[in-house]
Amino acid sequence: MTKLLLLHLLLLVLCYGLCENQYGQMYYYKEYEGQENVCEKDVAKVKYSNRINETGWAFVEVEVSGRVNEPYQQGYAAGYVEGMLLFTQSNA
Repeated sequence: MTKLLLLHLLLLVLCYGLCENQYGQMYYYKEYEGQENVCEKDVAKVKYSNRINETGWAFVEVEVSGRVNEPYQQGYAAGYVEGMLLFTQSNA
């Protein structure tokens, strides 16, 4: 596989997450292929697959951890990671 094709495939899927550290502080991070787990307690993750050239669609998948019990907290966490994804993509 050529380097250009490999780079193109890596850019098709972006993963970001919202994490809680041992002190209860939240932080936003980007995941890379082959990276060790950087998060102690996942709160929410978002995965963006840009398949517009192949299928005509782009896909956004949001997942909230089962540790988040309250519906308003689930909605906030999901909205936060999706909003940060869209922010980073619009400023790229």
